[in-house]
Amino acid sequence: MIKLFTQTSCNSSRKARQWLRDHDVQFEEQNVGKKAPTTAELKHILSLTENGLDDIISTRSRAY
Repeated sequence: MIKLFTQTSCNSSRKARQWLRDHDVQFEEQNVGKKAPTTAELKHILSLTENGLDDIISTRSRAY
């Protein structure tokens, strides 16, 4: 099962959610504003990247 980490009012989150639904891909959604990823989840995500944090942190976001 895919776990989709989303953020409220995030256009990328909405697009990802819609794409998964359009392609009948089952997923579990976790809003990071309500429940932050665990240390283990973050380590797993980072292990899947090629460029570490640069691949998962949007420097264009207000929070950054």
